[in-house]
Order: sequence, then structure tokens, then C-alpha cells
Amino acid sequence: MQFIQLLQENITLALFVFGLLGLCVGSFFKCCDSSHTADDGLRLETRV
Repeated sequence: MQFIQLLQENITLALFVFGLLGLCVGSFFKCCDSSHTADDGLRLETRV
């Protein structure tokens, strides 16, 4: 309950922190996706 009250008081700080987290997670998943697609391409080539 105290954490929520703290967030309401520092909403800009909270948005900034969540934005940074989102950017980090987004870039991390982009890296994973690119490696997965590369693996899939290799698998398709080996099948043919």
C-alpha cells in the first residue's frame, strides 16, 4: 500500500523507470527474436 502511495507521489519518476525497463526488455527480446529467426532459416535450409 505504501509503495502505491509512493508511486502516486513520484509518478514521473515511476514512468521514467518503467520506460527504461520497457526499453531494456524490448531490446532484449529483439535480440532473442533475431537469433531465433536465424535458427529457423538454417533449419529450413537443412530440410531442403
